[in-house]
Amino acid sequence: RPVIVRESRAVEAQGGTFHVDQQHPGASDRNPGTEAEPWRTLSRATGRGVLRPGDTVIIHEGVYRESVEPREGGRPGARITFRAAEGETVVITGADLAADWRRQSDGTWRRAWTGPPLPTYSDDPVFRQEMVIKRGEVLRPVWHRDSLRVGTFWAEGPPEAPAALIARFREGPDRVEVAHRARLFWPLGADPNAECGSAGTPGYFRIQGLTFRHAANRAQIGAVCLGSAGSLAEAVRLEWT
Repeated sequence: RPVIVRESRAVEAQGGTFHVDQQHPGASDRNPGTEAEPWRTLSRATGRGVLRPGDTVIIHEGVYRESVEPREGGRPGARITFRAAEGETVVITGADLAADWRRQSDGTWRRAWTGPPLPTYSDDPVFRQEMVIKRGEVLRPVWHRDSLRVGTFWAEGPPEAPAALIARFREGPDRVEVAHRARLFWPLGADPNAECGSAGTPGYFRIQGLTFRHAANRAQIGAVCLGSAGSLAEAVRLEWT
């Protein structure tokens, strides 16, 4: 006799639903997080005691310039979900808009480094972390000022503490971004410096439909960590980390 096998999927517990919508005219982190009164930042949703297992955070259209660092995780059968709103594009980026470029006598542009220290293993260029983006295009790093050409940049100063970025732009420094954040999604436990997935860090997340982009993370250390266990990523894009 034929045996009919049906796939069995556990139904996860459903909790509350919250909305983050930076473009909503009434958005505020003092709001209750409803669709009519959404939060403005993702950081508002990730504080300790805000979310419970089974909760869902719906993120609406926009470019979110922040690190998402959940302090609370889900549990088996009740993940915490972070997902893009249906049909909307959500980008979480490690880069910030960068003004205050000063034109130099040789036609390059200089901007004092305003980001955090960027520790490296050595002077090997592989472990440099600076990133410059102009109108969505990532500029190519060079390792000597004399090598600067249009579409490239050079970090002035030691690897662990750059003093300035020197770039050669086409048509000037309009719509330029500089990557400052190394972590784009990174659950935090009691030790904020713990490695990704370490025991004691939150787990059981579901990440859906998000784009992570332009992180200043070091080689061999990811920009996105899904926590200690039980997480699921669906339709996620990672670009230029």
